[in-house]
Amino acid sequence: MKRPLAVIGFTYLAVLCLAAQLDAAVCLVFALLCAACAAVFWLGFGPFRRRAVLLIVLCTAGAAFAVYAATWHFAYWPAASLAGKTAQVRGVVTDAPVTSGQTVYYLVKADTVAVNGKVMACGLTLRVKTQESGIAPFSRVTFTAALSLPADGAASGFDSRQYYRSKDVYLFAAPQGTVQTAAASGFHPYVLAIRLRQLLSTRLQTRVGGIWGALSSGILIGDVSALPTWVKGDFTAAGISHILAVSGTQISLIMQALLWLFAGLRLPRRLSALSTAAVVLGFMAVTGFSPSVNRAGVMSLLYLGGLMLGREAEALNSLGASVLVLCLLNPFAAMDTGLLLSFAATLGLVLVSGGCMRWVGVGIKRLPERAGRLLHMPAAVLCETVGATVFTLPVILLTFRQISLVTFFSNVLEVPVSLLATLLSAVVSLLPGGWLVGWLVTPMALLLRLCCAVMIGYAHWLADLPFASVSTDYGFIYPVLLLAIAVGLLFWRMRGRGADGRAAVLCVAFTLSVGMASHAAAAWGVLEFAALPAQDGNCTVLLNAGHAVVVDLAGYDAAYLASRWLKAHNVTQVDALILPSWDRKRAQNLTDLSGSVPVRTVYLPGVYGAQAPQAGKAVAAAAVVRWGGAVLTLYPSVDGKTLLTAVRYGSARAVLTGGVKADTAAYVLPRQALAADELFYGGELSGEFIQDVSPQFAIFSGNPSTGAAAGGALGVRGCALRGVNGQVSLVRTRGGAFLQVT
Repeated sequence: MKRPLAVIGFTYLAVLCLAAQLDAAVCLVFALLCAACAAVFWLGFGPFRRRAVLLIVLCTAGAAFAVYAATWHFAYWPAASLAGKTAQVRGVVTDAPVTSGQTVYYLVKADTVAVNGKVMACGLTLRVKTQESGIAPFSRVTFTAALSLPADGAASGFDSRQYYRSKDVYLFAAPQGTVQTAAASGFHPYVLAIRLRQLLSTRLQTRVGGIWGALSSGILIGDVSALPTWVKGDFTAAGISHILAVSGTQISLIMQALLWLFAGLRLPRRLSALSTAAVVLGFMAVTGFSPSVNRAGVMSLLYLGGLMLGREAEALNSLGASVLVLCLLNPFAAMDTGLLLSFAATLGLVLVSGGCMRWVGVGIKRLPERAGRLLHMPAAVLCETVGATVFTLPVILLTFRQISLVTFFSNVLEVPVSLLATLLSAVVSLLPGGWLVGWLVTPMALLLRLCCAVMIGYAHWLADLPFASVSTDYGFIYPVLLLAIAVGLLFWRMRGRGADGRAAVLCVAFTLSVGMASHAAAAWGVLEFAALPAQDGNCTVLLNAGHAVVVDLAGYDAAYLASRWLKAHNVTQVDALILPSWDRKRAQNLTDLSGSVPVRTVYLPGVYGAQAPQAGKAVAAAAVVRWGGAVLTLYPSVDGKTLLTAVRYGSARAVLTGGVKADTAAYVLPRQALAADELFYGGELSGEFIQDVSPQFAIFSGNPSTGAAAGGALGVRGCALRGVNGQVSLVRTRGGAFLQVT
């Protein structure tokens, strides 16, 4: 067998992805079944060489099922059983805390987790959410906290529980009272990596400045905390968000640059490889040992190990070995999106990009020499993009439900510029400020700023193009894309056998035309409600025939989420923005949203009429807005401080409260004004309000405790309750029954 590690690693990863969708007991049954089949093949007749590959696959699959079931039973389930309990936790903070708005998040490696004085678990990693700041890495903490499981995805479609399991985090902790802290005991080497990460980020943001410094920090070490949300949204829409995630690109670039440098200094090969391996390990620590970085790091270390031993590492074997190591350490890591994207992109580069470049190179050789040199770099980037895109497409479709149609154009320019920016970021952040070499910082920082400005401007221009990105919420997009891929593969297979390039172009054009016509037919007459997962806030978008109405804009990231959602659905203007209340944060979000997607009219409560923006309308009495065949009725409260929105579309009825308290007694309402099948809310609900609405379905966002508080009363009335956590929750109707999409 030429590539045993590739066979074992790929099989192990694929089986773990399957096991993550099954129960632990079912995984154990499959493990026994694989073992039985392996025994049959072992005792089978015929040459053993013919049975070897299948035997290895069966043994690997059985081991993967067994390991997953054992990890679930002995590691995860004992921790999950503590959910819903109040525990006394003692442990150590394992990384630098992250601040999001007013909330601070950090990880704690718990020495003990005790319930009612009895130690229930040791060595658990908890994700702590608190309002307290000033907690240093590796300080010891003691607190009493309510333990809970992350959301399982049943309410929102995004399986937060599965995501955190891949990070080896099983429980959330919300401290009750003050967190007691003590200084770290002893020295922890990882502190150096944390300090270096903070130093690099600070130097880049100081020396380069503005959003350019924030982007360079994201390119080099993945720190995008200071990067504006609109920039991240543009990179996502243009299909180049991978540039902001540290993965194999940065590690490969740093490794090759160091090897070239050491070769220029004429260091021995083994010493060069050993020194480079040390730097790679250090870089993995600085970036936080994320799964995608670890995958690339292990591959690089295998390559460097081959150099030290005088042997050449095989790409597919190295890739298989890297994912095998990571999944052996944590079987749940197989479902980490970053790891899957990194693995798929690397597999595409190995299997497709090389052959594609050889095919393109034949045509380039026919051109004049100067033209061939100019086209070689764009052609190489394009071939790499094709290989990576084809293999990452399934992961993107299933995870993000959005696909960029301009990704090839964006990568051709952005990738080469980002490679230069990565090297410049490393130099600018590592150069000392003294007189000896400090004079180099300014010109390099200016060049780095220029690179970042080009990247931001180009991404913004592409993201604003019509149909720059397409939502995959309509299921027909999957067979259309598969058909387009099949046409491309068929042409590739038939090349040199009379296949005409014009025929392939016509086939792809026909496929896309059918797809666009299907999109128009599927979206015709559909009113869509999209509850966005705003952090500690509320935002709902109504979409109909390419037009949009936004209800509420609360939460620090609401403007970014709304802008990204609207652009993904090719909405260039918001017809109406309805704000159920008015405060400084909503005013800032309105400014941010208007800078990205123009807002025609803003409706806000009447008492805030003096503070209304230029396009604002203060609602002092019940007002009717007719939009796209739907009737939106705005009901102000008696004190004029809040608004309720009732929607009628054919026989379909919905009520949207936004992120404010809804109490019928606070409003003067006509009889049956709020009766509805669907309820969208983010604030508290009174019992009288719930009775008046009597919804069949309800979707809540914002504070989870608010939704849980109303959940009991809604459940008693037979209402199906859903939460928004990490992913958009969709509801559609053609004017009759509501269809729950996620």
